[in-house]
Amino acid sequence: MKAARLSPLIPLVFILITSATTLRASARLQLDSRWRTADIVVDGKQGDWTSALTPLGDRPVSVDAVNDGSFLYLRLAASDPGTRMQILRQGLTIWFDGSGGTKKTIGIRYPFIQPGSGANNTGGDRGGYGGYGGGRRPRGGSASGGDRAEPETFEPPEELEVLGPGKNDARMLMRDRAQGIEVALQVDRGTLVYELKVPLAKTGDQPYAIDAAAGKTIGIGFETPKMEREASEGRRGGFGGGGGFGGGMGGRGGMGRPRGGGNGGGARAFQPPKPIKAWATLKLAAPASE
Repeated sequence: MKAARLSPLIPLVFILITSATTLRASARLQLDSRWRTADIVVDGKQGDWTSALTPLGDRPVSVDAVNDGSFLYLRLAASDPGTRMQILRQGLTIWFDGSGGTKKTIGIRYPFIQPGSGANNTGGDRGGYGGYGGGRRPRGGSASGGDRAEPETFEPPEELEVLGPGKNDARMLMRDRAQGIEVALQVDRGTLVYELKVPLAKTGDQPYAIDAAAGKTIGIGFETPKMEREASEGRRGGFGGGGGFGGGMGGRGGMGRPRGGGNGGGARAFQPPKPIKAWATLKLAAPASE
């Protein structure tokens, strides 16, 4: 009797589950790539790009994409000081699913943060400028942050990490020997510009690829780790020590503790930005003749 009474509910439950799944899928941001018509040099500069950036939903970053028959080119821009610091100190992973879903088939993590480099926000200034290993302090910038902490030039890390397809698959590569993958970033007048070039299909010389073709729709994800608050009470500067990269962390207009130290005077504790976790669908462009 009980089974007979519950059986009419089964179709309703199925409809509700299907509707919820459809709503989640439709809520994903939909991006369109353009066909590449001019050379793009992956150097962290925006002069090669002519189209407008698209906001990544409500996240404080914007993206743009072009492709040809062999490569996808991505541009990401972030002007929010906390987001810039988050990417520079923790790294950004861009995931790809060649089937158009949200499976983490292959990911590119850059900057690559070496374990124990001091970039885990508990080591202060040990991890180089901005807290990431290998980076050098920019010329013309102040080590203690402030309004003049924006770099004129700087040298980002030379390592990147390729993740997937297995959960524990990870390979560290040098940027100049990344087998078809190219990545670069720069900070220009308060905006972090992040460029990435990834092969669409695997070849003997390019074993790490999206596994997609021009004209297809792929899934693309953006992820940063969770940032922790500064462990040392005696330091200024929010994210693990010595001042800030690009935006004056801990200085005037910054996001660290007020000068003078301590938490006295009713100063509100700094809250690190929420990690970026977003997926979108990206429609790759096809040649004009198709």
